[in-house]
Amino acid sequence: MLRRLERKAEPEDQSLFRMDKAQQRIWYQQKPLNLTPTEFRLLELFLEHVGQVYSRAQLLDHINPDSFEVADRVIDSHIKNLRRKISDAAETGNRHEWVQAVYGVGYRFEYPED
Repeated sequence: MLRRLERKAEPEDQSLFRMDKAQQRIWYQQKPLNLTPTEFRLLELFLEHVGQVYSRAQLLDHINPDSFEVADRVIDSHIKNLRRKISDAAETGNRHEWVQAVYGVGYRFEYPED
């Protein structure tokens, strides 16, 4: 018997971020982010594991489960684009570096400190 995996139809509220996994869409401050499928998978992982540090290799495994060889610096390009898209959607005066580089390790997603 085959079972279908049920996907949530309801968007998940992540404070300033809202995610609809079924539609593969994410909003920041009520504005839709125009993400590529790879950027969506990265931001989905970061939103589900805020504060967790991921190496480039771990992020590559997440976005490329088929494991064909890709340079790990590809992640840097996707992170740069993701940062830009979030920044472009930010309200004036509400800018924060959501995806932070952890020197010598990789990247993590952090909410601003109050």
